[in-house]
Amino acid sequence: MAYFKIVLRKILTLAGLSWRERSLLVQAFILLPLVALSLQLWGMQRTQKALSQFSSQAISISSEALLPQVQKTARIVGMATQYSQLWTNCLKKSLVLWFLLHRQGIVSELRIGVRRELGEFQAHAWVEYQGIILNDTPNVRS
Repeated sequence: MAYFKIVLRKILTLAGLSWRERSLLVQAFILLPLVALSLQLWGMQRTQKALSQFSSQAISISSEALLPQVQKTARIVGMATQYSQLWTNCLKKSLVLWFLLHRQGIVSELRIGVRRELGEFQAHAWVEYQGIILNDTPNVRS
């Protein structure tokens, strides 16, 4: 019974999405394993370069009007990563979000932070739009 409720809730969530949102969700589902494979085969720099070649020329519009679309795209990528956890980590999720925003002509920044803590190397990736952190907590920079 609980499984049926979960499936029904997911179906209703999908039904509530617009065609544009469903399209973004499908793109994110397809991109997550492709980005994972590309990172494995060719590394970060070549993967990001290939993604940028397939995206539109992003335009730098300093507009609050784009913020809802940007946040919606981040939410959709977040939904896709919930169901694609095999392919997902912060870098893959951030690359997909960055790419989908650029495909919409929206300039965003892929950020990668690194630190050494207790002798251990740590790295984390996120995406920002006009200084607003999209796919992580607001204090991620620290």
